[in-house]
Amino acid sequence: MRRLPTFSKAALAAKCAFPWNGGIAWPEQITSDAANFGIAVHRAAELLALWGTAPLDAIAEHYGLHGSELKRFHLTVGWVADFIRGEREQWSFAAAEVAFAVDPFVDESRILEQDGPRDYSRARPAELCGTADLVTVVGEQLIVSDYKTGRYKMGADPSADAQMRALGYAAARAYGYDSVEVRLLNVDEGGVRMTRRLLDVIDLATIRLELLGVVRDTGEVHNPTPKPGSHCAQQWCPIASVCPATQKTIAQINPELQLTADIRSPEHAARLREQVAVAKKALAALDTAIKEYAKRHPIPLGNGKVLGQQERTRRTIECTPEAVAALGRYGVSGAVESSVNMAGIKRAVKGVCANGQAAGTMRAIMAELEKLGVVKTRTYTTIAEIKRQ
Repeated sequence: MRRLPTFSKAALAAKCAFPWNGGIAWPEQITSDAANFGIAVHRAAELLALWGTAPLDAIAEHYGLHGSELKRFHLTVGWVADFIRGEREQWSFAAAEVAFAVDPFVDESRILEQDGPRDYSRARPAELCGTADLVTVVGEQLIVSDYKTGRYKMGADPSADAQMRALGYAAARAYGYDSVEVRLLNVDEGGVRMTRRLLDVIDLATIRLELLGVVRDTGEVHNPTPKPGSHCAQQWCPIASVCPATQKTIAQINPELQLTADIRSPEHAARLREQVAVAKKALAALDTAIKEYAKRHPIPLGNGKVLGQQERTRRTIECTPEAVAALGRYGVSGAVESSVNMAGIKRAVKGVCANGQAAGTMRAIMAELEKLGVVKTRTYTTIAEIKRQ
C-alpha cells in the first residue's frame, strides 16, 4: 500500500518526496533516550489534561528515566501541570492525543480510531494523518496545542509550521469550525513557553491546497531522485541512513565508510565505529571552517535564513551575601554557587513551591534581585541562523 507522509513530515515532504516515492525500504527506527523522554512527557501531559493527575514515577520507570533524567522529567512535567491547571477552568471541551485522517480532495477530516499511539492503519489510501497532543474549546474558540520538549522549534510561529497548519486544518474540519487557534508549547525544566496564532477561513482553504500538493508530490513518478538540502539535517528523515544522497556525501568524506543500519558482526561494528570517528573529525573541521567564513561573509541558507554572527545576552546573578540572603528567604539559596542563570533559579523555585505558586514566586525573586543590583547582563556573539531582514 502507498505510504503518505504524516502531518509531522509534511514540511520534509514539501522539500523532498523521495522517502515516500523512492522505493527504498525504511530501516527500523531505534528509539533514543531523548525520544523516550519526550514520549514520557507527552504521556504525562495527556493524563494531566484528561484527569488532572498522572503516575509520574510509573511513567518514568516505563520509559527508562533515571538519575538526572528522572529529575528533569519531574521538573518539566511540574511546569506542564501548572500550565494545564491554569487553563482547565476555561475549557468547555478537551480531548488529548486525537488522531485525525484528512482527505484534502473532498475537504474533509475525521477522528481516526487507533489500536495504539500513532497507529494510522485504519486510514484510507488518500488520507493524510496526524495526532494533536491536545484539542480544547475556550468560549467559541477551537484550540489545538502541540508539546515540544527541549529547544525544538523554540519560538517558532505555529501558523508557519507545516505540522501545526495541518493539525489546525484537521481539527477545524473534524469539529466543524471556521477558525482555529494553534499553539506550540515548548516545555522543559525551565518552564512552558507558548507561541500561538489564529488560522482563519482563508488560512484553512490555503492549507487544504498545501495538503493536496503533499499528496500529489509524494505520488509515483518516473525515476524519482532525492533532493538533498538543509532539510536533510534540520528535519528528521526516515531514510537518512540509507538515502543515496547521504551515501554520496559520506563517500566524499571517507570513501571506505558505508552508512548502514545493517550491522553484520562485532567486527563490522568496530570497523564502522572507527570510520565514523574519522568522518566526525572531518565534519568538525569543515563545520569550524564554515563558521569562520560566516563571521566575515553571512551565508544565505535555503530556509529563508542567513548563517552569520549574532549578538546574544545572558542574565546571571552576582552571588553577593545580599543575593544569597534574598534567595534564602524563598528557600532557593541552593541554586547559587558562584553565579546562577534564570533557568537555574526556575528549577530551584519549582522544587520548593507548591503547585501553581512557582510563577509568582519567580517574579517576586527577580524583582528583589533587580533592586539589589545583582542581576548582570552579559553580551556575547555566536554563529547562528538568523532571519533575513
